[in-house]
Amino acid sequence: MRFSLFACCLAVSLLTALESSRAPAAEQGETVRLWTFDTDGDREGWTGTNGLQDVSVQDGVLRGTVSGRDPFIVVSGLDFSARPWNVLHARLRIVQDEPLLERGGELFYANSEEGPFGGFSQAKTSQWTAADANTWQIVRIYPFWSKEGSIIKLRLDFPAPAENQINKAVVEVDWIELVDLKLESQPAIEPSWIVENGDIDSWQSPMFSLDAEKIGNWLTISASVDAPRSVEFSWMNGRGAFYSTAVDLKKSATGIFNVDLSNSKYWKGPVHQFRLQILPDAESKAAVTFQAVAVHPQPQGPANINVMFCGMEDALVRAGYETAFFLDLVNCGGDDSPALTLDGMKLPEGVSLMDEQGRTTIEPFRIGERRRMLFPVQVAKPVEGTISFRLAGSGKREFPAVAVEIPISVLPSLNLPKADYVPEPRPVKSEYEIGALYFPGWYHGHSWSRIWNRCPVRRPLLGWYNESSPEVIDWQIKWSVENGIQFYLVDWYWNKGNRHLEHWIKGFQQARYKSYLKWAMMWANHNGPGSHSLEDQANVTKYWIDNYFNTPEYYSIDGRPVVMIWSPEGMDRDVIAIEKQKGRELKKGEGVKQLLDVSREMARQAGLKGIYFVAMKWPEASTSAADIQWLADAGFEMTSIYHFMDDGGKAITRRKFSFDLVVEASKPYWQKRHETGILPFLPNLSTGWDDRPWNDHCWIADRTPDKFAEICRQFQQFSKETGIKRAVLAPVNEWGEGSYAEPCREFEFGMYEAVRDNLCEKPESGWPLNYGPQDVGLGPYEYTEGAKY
Repeated sequence: MRFSLFACCLAVSLLTALESSRAPAAEQGETVRLWTFDTDGDREGWTGTNGLQDVSVQDGVLRGTVSGRDPFIVVSGLDFSARPWNVLHARLRIVQDEPLLERGGELFYANSEEGPFGGFSQAKTSQWTAADANTWQIVRIYPFWSKEGSIIKLRLDFPAPAENQINKAVVEVDWIELVDLKLESQPAIEPSWIVENGDIDSWQSPMFSLDAEKIGNWLTISASVDAPRSVEFSWMNGRGAFYSTAVDLKKSATGIFNVDLSNSKYWKGPVHQFRLQILPDAESKAAVTFQAVAVHPQPQGPANINVMFCGMEDALVRAGYETAFFLDLVNCGGDDSPALTLDGMKLPEGVSLMDEQGRTTIEPFRIGERRRMLFPVQVAKPVEGTISFRLAGSGKREFPAVAVEIPISVLPSLNLPKADYVPEPRPVKSEYEIGALYFPGWYHGHSWSRIWNRCPVRRPLLGWYNESSPEVIDWQIKWSVENGIQFYLVDWYWNKGNRHLEHWIKGFQQARYKSYLKWAMMWANHNGPGSHSLEDQANVTKYWIDNYFNTPEYYSIDGRPVVMIWSPEGMDRDVIAIEKQKGRELKKGEGVKQLLDVSREMARQAGLKGIYFVAMKWPEASTSAADIQWLADAGFEMTSIYHFMDDGGKAITRRKFSFDLVVEASKPYWQKRHETGILPFLPNLSTGWDDRPWNDHCWIADRTPDKFAEICRQFQQFSKETGIKRAVLAPVNEWGEGSYAEPCREFEFGMYEAVRDNLCEKPESGWPLNYGPQDVGLGPYEYTEGAKY
């Protein structure tokens, strides 16, 4: 094992010592200020308090009862230099008789007393996260505040309590310490650590300062694991923010796991700290024991062939199909692999390998090489079973065999006649008006490659399709209306006359079955400051009127064409800034109101009844009356959200949590939003979130069609209670963000059928049959470079 050691930084032993001690200790460097609260009655300068009552020092602890929604303590009269490598440590806990619903805390800092909050502002703050209730923890906050010059006061904010914990929860602070790590003068180090006490849920390195490009791209974790588990590896960048990637650990003979960090766009520039955390898993409680963590220019250890993914290529497999299974393999070791053979292959009855000659040998893998291979098979009859074999090394070199098992489910043939085109849709009826958000980002190989390289289980039933094709869109229309989805809200992009991602709309306008489905714009105005004016609003409205509003397929509410807007705040900001330059001060909402008034007047002059504007961000998922009222005052007539991905405050970490929490939180959120009574809203039926292909920020795991069906049933009950009959699915095809419901390898038709079965009227003749293009001799619709549609 080629690990170089930074002997003076055994981070875990230090962390353990800090957690178990009632005395503070610096990591490296020197203590700048220290508050120990060792003398009864002496708050040591922490005199300013808010949301806390009966604050006192007793038995070596600063203690206060939480009496409001914003509890914090303040210390003033400081005067020290704001250094780039300052870190604030605090040993504290929150005592209450229920789990914490909110875990986020903040450190505010100020270098003056000016401003409405005595020098404090949201721009000068760093975050921290509370542990479980009743648990002592060492909080470490890296403010990166050197541009402030000096610091004269601090404010430590604690998480907001649940309503039933006000006047009951207690905050206890054992000590607070400010340290200067002096990393500018640190000796040269190798980013490599031995992990002592490795059977822990989390680990973090000491602070350091290194360049990501210079230390290499290969993370090496030495660990033993009983069964597959996921961990999160995080690194701090030069601004003190943490970025992360999820790492899947599987049982390995070598115990060495190499991860290519170059796949992350955030692995660049200065890095200052590493963290590892075992992610919660509802299905596995397997133990993980860490031995070492390092970053190297090359992978470490012997050749190690990792089966990244394997499975059946087609989303649906029926008797009579010619299909294939795939292997996605990567050499994660530090040496080239020998040639491999597929030894001892066992196939279920009725499944046969179509090309046995030469297809069971795999050429050697170079270090770091990843390769995807297809092995054609023919399926003669329905069967449930497993394709199994071993990947064994050939030749004299010793290589541990890798066992592979691929489940296969062969459904009965439908015996449908061949079709010349997509068969005509048979819409189902519903007392509800159900829509879906749609992201038109799937017309070239670059986007799809990020999906099949990270989450191939998401492969659509249409294949890696080009959604410019009217024939592809006709399949989407057919499946939607036959499962209860009546309209799409399509992401639409316009900035000062520049438009993009219009290909789906253009394809829809040529689709044979466009009359079956309504659509409207979800204007994704992710535009920077200064990008919108009254003139811009007039131009964009003219485009809407000339190209969309008068088409029969455009979706309307109360006879008015619908426009959903992603960011009312951005539009409001721009107009307020323009008016301020003219010497006129506008209040919040008055800027965007001017824009909406321009559009409505133009629509009326064009013979329309007006425009029905729906606001998207306010911020997303807020139920605050103030966050809704300003949109009502600005002239919006409805609000909605793009994704509902709330955990109800119950997730241990937002990095990965169960979809069960989203199910639990959905109906309570709708109820709170409805109780405001300010504006109608469009409930969002969550289709999940798992953005590992895009940004790797949040993974909501364990989603199933049955759990999504429960959300549909909750909406049915909510509708009975409130009379609200209209709802929208979160995106049906955000394959990169992980919000999807279209028929695919993972769920087949399950997500769509959950809508149909719970919110639609079953015809006397039975539900329309759900089937794919291959069942009627059509397709495939794989994206190909240069295809013309």
